[in-house]
Amino acid sequence: MTTIRPLRPDEAEVYVALRREMLHDAPWAFSASPLPGDDRACDAAHMRESLANPENIVVGAFEGGLLVASVGVMRSPRAKFRHTAHIWGVYVTPQHRGKGLAREVMLAAIGTARAWPGVVCVRLSASARSTPARSLYDSLGFATWGIEPDYLRQPESPGEKGPDEHHMVLRF
Repeated sequence: MTTIRPLRPDEAEVYVALRREMLHDAPWAFSASPLPGDDRACDAAHMRESLANPENIVVGAFEGGLLVASVGVMRSPRAKFRHTAHIWGVYVTPQHRGKGLAREVMLAAIGTARAWPGVVCVRLSASARSTPARSLYDSLGFATWGIEPDYLRQPESPGEKGPDEHHMVLRF
């Protein structure tokens, strides 16, 4: 049985383990790298603090007590951007893909953003290499508003052109 719910601050270490997995499994899909100090979401103390913030939620899918999928949604703290929310860190472990978990956690994250007073849209970005993710976002009503070429490069091959990034928005 799958349980979809926001993570609690005391589950920071569980999230950090999944975050490290996602950075190794799909390096082109995340702007952070697994290099030490490059990703604040790999720091349990930082994540405990973040998960205590009611406008920075990580929705998780748990199967048998294990965190197998997650998505972050945060509301901008900046006054001129309070009308937007941002989706980040969408991931499903390889052995749990194809079960609809990405859709479930995304719907929960979108529902969270819709519930924040004054939020009118959710933004995200996805690598051109992440075709299944972009298909999911399209099916949820996200529209691509721009494509940024050569968005990120891997530290181990800095001279190699990186994949393009699709910037997307869902307006409520």
